Amino acid sequence: MASFHEAPTFPKDIAWESRGGPGFTTQVIRKRTGSEERVARWSYPLHRYDVSYGIRSVTAARAVKDFFIGRLGSAHGFRFRDPFDYTTQASPTLESYINGSAPVFSDVIIAVGDGTTKTFQLVKKYTDATVTRTRNIVKPLSGTVKSGVNGVEKTITTDWTVDTTTGLITYLVAPPNGQNVTAGLVFDVPVRFSEGLDEAMLLTMKDF
Repeated sequence: MASFHEAPTFPKDIAWESRGGPGFTTQVIRKRTGSEERVARWSYPLHRYDVSYGIRSVTAARAVKDFFIGRLGSAHGFRFRDPFDYTTQASPTLESYINGSAPVFSDVIIAVGDGTTKTFQLVKKYTDATVTRTRNIVKPLSGTVKSGVNGVEKTITTDWTVDTTTGLITYLVAPPNGQNVTAGLVFDVPVRFSEGLDEAMLLTMKDF
């Protein structure tokens, strides 16, 4: 099994100025008629980031080098705060990026209770005019997760617990059948370095 370091998190000030995001692999087959057939190879996107944009000083370069060596290059995964996608909030702010504040318990429906199931995966949903895609969130930020059932916020430790290393939330009593289980949170992306550091300190990361 691949190794993962829950701490430290990649420096957020450098991550804030990074570039990158989701990508898919799709095979495009061109037919003799000129039409195309497309085959999506992945159900979930692979995220890649280039943090070189955030390295603007010798101090920052040294911090990244130290972090890189601490992870033994690509040997150990780590948490990375995506500046463009890190919360279930509809309108996130810089403050929420830095402090992990402001999500609410009703941000997203993560499941519908059946009266038996107690454990649920935290998720984020992406919706356009016709399609909704669900992304499993496996690295929620400790202290930011909120949850509720049927429109009523529930209390952590009293009503439910969360594993911040897997993104699994567990209710002490199974939510009743047909009632929505909701959650709000700030989250990190599990990544690893994809290659070594070069002389210009340019480096990229990819999903772990």
